[in-house]
Amino acid sequence: MYIITHIKTRELDMKKYDLTQREYREFPAISTSDIKKVLDNPYKFKIGMEVEETPAMKLGSLVHLLVLEPQKFNETYAIAPSVDKRTKEGKAIWSEFAESNQDKIIIDSTMHETAQGMLESLKTSGVFEKYFTQGEAETSYIGEALGAEFKVRPDFFNLDKSLIVDLKCVSNASAKGFQRLCANLRYYIQAYLYMKITGAKQFVFVAIETKAPYTIGVYELDYIALELAEEEVKKALQIISNLENISNVYSDESLNPTILTLPNYVFYDSEA
Repeated sequence: MYIITHIKTRELDMKKYDLTQREYREFPAISTSDIKKVLDNPYKFKIGMEVEETPAMKLGSLVHLLVLEPQKFNETYAIAPSVDKRTKEGKAIWSEFAESNQDKIIIDSTMHETAQGMLESLKTSGVFEKYFTQGEAETSYIGEALGAEFKVRPDFFNLDKSLIVDLKCVSNASAKGFQRLCANLRYYIQAYLYMKITGAKQFVFVAIETKAPYTIGVYELDYIALELAEEEVKKALQIISNLENISNVYSDESLNPTILTLPNYVFYDSEA
């Protein structure tokens, strides 16, 4: 672990680090995921509850590596052989495979083929050449904002264009579908913090669907979304400052039902 660059200006005090994924996760600074966890459920954040990896998340990690760091595939992943582990021969083949790939992430051939199809779609569409060349991938940045220390790890950063590109593997890459994801998963917070900490002038999402023909959408959030993100980050930091008083014990008043209003898109979306 070492610092690559330290930039200090009137508006920015940031350090660029060469960190592995594990070192980045363990670095003692607030991440975008931390902010979203605090806003979703402060108590779960306080006790350090981890999110269980789903098959969709596993596929996303695989696609990210194939797009951003393909040279690391063989040392990171192993494709499981197609064998019947109920037979003696199948058990022997699997045992040998497992023994020789203990430190690798095991994936099946179907997931690998899907990831390769998504990569091919990015390349044949021209998206890969436009957004994932001429820059750096998976570099960590640590900096201060709003009185706190944050860490960010852009998928791809074109320093010459001051452009961060974030790759999202989704079920629906249409503008309407991705708009909902941005709202539900608070992607706008990621865009805000990544630009705030790195000093990047632009943040673009490349959304690619996980089923053939692997349709792609390219999106950028407006300033209203980024202003909302700043307010939500401030709210999360306030909660974190009072985290010791957060518990799962509810007052009589908080046990009363909360009135919910349906999201606006339910009323204005013709397809709802």
